[in-house]
Amino acid sequence: MNEGKWNSLSEADRAAIDAISGAAFADRVGEAWNVADTKAREVVGDKVDFYEAPAPVVDALRAAATDLEAKWAAGLPQGRDGAAALAEFRQMTGFAAK
Repeated sequence: MNEGKWNSLSEADRAAIDAISGAAFADRVGEAWNVADTKAREVVGDKVDFYEAPAPVVDALRAAATDLEAKWAAGLPQGRDGAAALAEFRQMTGFAAK
């Protein structure tokens, strides 16, 4: 949201938005995701084997994601720091790049 617009909102309105966004939103989405995973595993039961992805697969995915992120950041309008935005997003959500 534009900072000027944010500052024009009442304190009550900003508090209401804060209560359902940012960390609060991430917590709610994460909880919903975990509940869905648990229910899916209950339905699937022992019909499917779950495995951790091997390190080479994880490394390949990370490399591909890094390349896509770099292309996205480079395509932003001049003056926009995509790398900084991604770093802040990861810090805010607890998903720091490894």
